[in-house]
Amino acid sequence: MKSLNSLSEDHNEVLKILETFYQTIEKIEDGKAADQKKMKDILHFFNSKFWLHFDKEEQTVFPELSMYIGGGGKPSGPVVVMLDEHQVLRESNKRMQSAYKNFETDSNIFTSEARNFTGLLRQHIKMEEEMLFPMADSSLDHSLDDEWLKTFELIEKNSDTS
Repeated sequence: MKSLNSLSEDHNEVLKILETFYQTIEKIEDGKAADQKKMKDILHFFNSKFWLHFDKEEQTVFPELSMYIGGGGKPSGPVVVMLDEHQVLRESNKRMQSAYKNFETDSNIFTSEARNFTGLLRQHIKMEEEMLFPMADSSLDHSLDDEWLKTFELIEKNSDTS
């Protein structure tokens, strides 16, 4: 499905950003100066555009998959796990963003929160790619694809993130 491929492309973009972020975190931990512009750009991404991906999943794949594997359309099984992980990632991001505000006085708290966020996000992407998306692709009606792509466009169009 093109919509699932689009979500996977989002994952690939995020994994590249995470790799750059991870390298930056390692520099900080090694006592080296980090590129503050790069750091701010990455943190801005994780405080804005990144969350559109969750919106796309939560408005398309998750509800449909809940109809297929859930009871009465209520989220269950892997959908509940993914929704819970979305919430955990939102909270982890808030802690990381907050810790960055105090970066100059205590970079250790920031690097700890950043490592936690990157680890959680990598594991989440892996679960979606290896389990959830294949399940959706094999189980759901592919005629939903065009509707989902339109929803993706609306989410991006209605976003006020930059």
